[in-house]
Amino acid sequence: MAVSGEGGVADPRGELTIDFGVTGNGADYRRKGWANPELRHTWTIGQTSTLELPRPAVAGDYRLELEIGPFIWQDRLPAQRLVIAINGRELCRFVITKVETLDCAVPWDLIAQNSRILVTFSHPDAARPIDVNRCRITARSPWHSKPCVWFGPSRMP
Repeated sequence: MAVSGEGGVADPRGELTIDFGVTGNGADYRRKGWANPELRHTWTIGQTSTLELPRPAVAGDYRLELEIGPFIWQDRLPAQRLVIAINGRELCRFVITKVETLDCAVPWDLIAQNSRILVTFSHPDAARPIDVNRCRITARSPWHSKPCVWFGPSRMP
């Protein structure tokens, strides 16, 4: 799967946009399990990838929004599962079959104690394209990521 997007820094409302494209700010937040960025997105590698984010200064419940696309291949790999955890606590589970925007609520009590937030993405269906469709790409690439947006209390529905 891959993640992509437009970049920015946290604003006074606690909103942060991470751009995973080659000219974006994703390198500031990506930790393990990420390939080198491409023009508009970054692929994950392996079964786990992580981001480290600054804790917002404004107290309140937040929302993590991701635009992602899975590596799928006909009936051999029709979907990818994704589990999102914050600071070690599982928050959301998804089954992804196409490029889409995912939304995950993040309660303040989960992020209030630390100055940094560890976001862990588990992708148990990680597969190498060469194993699925004989394509010569050998890295395990379960999904690519586009914009990752951290919305503060003022943007909660």
